[in-house]
Amino acid sequence: MSIKKPLHTIVVPSTDFTTEAFLDCAGVEPSILFGYELDEMNCLGGISFTKVSALRKRGERFCTPWHIEGAYDTLVEVEVARDN
Repeated sequence: MSIKKPLHTIVVPSTDFTTEAFLDCAGVEPSILFGYELDEMNCLGGISFTKVSALRKRGERFCTPWHIEGAYDTLVEVEVARDN
């Protein structure tokens, strides 16, 4: 069984982004970046990750309702229980 643990919720709904979110791996810390408008100002937001040894993502077309429910617009950690 897998458990989703919420870690961070973004400041605006992703449907309000002024630029599409993208993964930026160019620097030392990989980041998910996106643009949004707040109080009539254009802003750049994002989530940076430190001490990353590996990266994995799931294509949108392969997501099931389980992947989205409780995780939409939220950074979650997925804990996978392993059988001994």
